[in-house]
Amino acid sequence: MQTVPVANADRDVRYFRTSEVSLISGMSLRVLQWMDEQGGLVKPVLQGHTRLWAPWQVLGCCVIAQLKRKGYSNQQIRRMWRDLRAEQIAHGDYLLAGGKHFAITEDPVEFIRSHNGRSGWVLVDLVELRRRIRRHIAGAEHHA
Repeated sequence: MQTVPVANADRDVRYFRTSEVSLISGMSLRVLQWMDEQGGLVKPVLQGHTRLWAPWQVLGCCVIAQLKRKGYSNQQIRRMWRDLRAEQIAHGDYLLAGGKHFAITEDPVEFIRSHNGRSGWVLVDLVELRRRIRRHIAGAEHHA
């Protein structure tokens, strides 16, 4: 694995090229490019003509892709994203989304129970998404 050098960036952070983000998140290259061009929810660093994504941005793309697959509209995701903080996603265990409401929690069962068992929550496993990113890095290191 080669760490992509980024001017004025944290030297310990491994940045990902758009093709890697596409593989990890399941989003097409065109969708990732469109997100960036539209002032997207997750904005990569541009170095020349290359888009470079920090790990938290890759995780954000994975979350967006899962919400899209589960039927959330761009507007719903944008509204939710506006209220989320990068550190919540980076350190939370699960994202629960239900209509206009969302929560980051360590225990989704307890959260749902405390909300009178309301159904319709969509669960995004942030722990598994972070594992997916780490597996990609480990695989890239193994092949380097």
